[in-house]
Amino acid sequence: MTQRFAAQVLLADGVSAPEAARAQQAFAALGFGVGPLVGGSFSIEAAEDVFAAVFGVRVQQRSDGGVAVRDALRGTPAVELPCAVLPATLQPLLAHVLFTEPPAFGPGGGFAGTP
Repeated sequence: MTQRFAAQVLLADGVSAPEAARAQQAFAALGFGVGPLVGGSFSIEAAEDVFAAVFGVRVQQRSDGGVAVRDALRGTPAVELPCAVLPATLQPLLAHVLFTEPPAFGPGGGFAGTP
C-alpha cells in the first residue's frame, strides 16, 4: 500500500473566498484530496507519488512522525513544498504549502515538565 501524506496550504493575505475556492479546486484537479477552508488555510492529502509528480519532490516519513521534503535544489530536508512549480494562476493565491511538525508534547514528545 502506498503511503499517504497530508500538507497544509496557507493562503496569501487578502485572498477572497472565491479565490480560496479556486485554489481548492486547482489542488483537487492536480489529484489531491482537499479539506475545508479553515481561516486562511486548508489541507491537501495524497499518495507520495502525487506529491512527487506535482511538486517534483520526494516526501519521507521521519522517525519522529514528521515529514521530510527532499528535492534536487535542497541539500537538507525541509518541511515546505516549492510553490514555484505550481501553475502560474495558483501561485499568487498561496503563501506556503508545508507539512506541519508533530507536537513536542505527549508520549515521546520530549516534554519534561510535570503537572
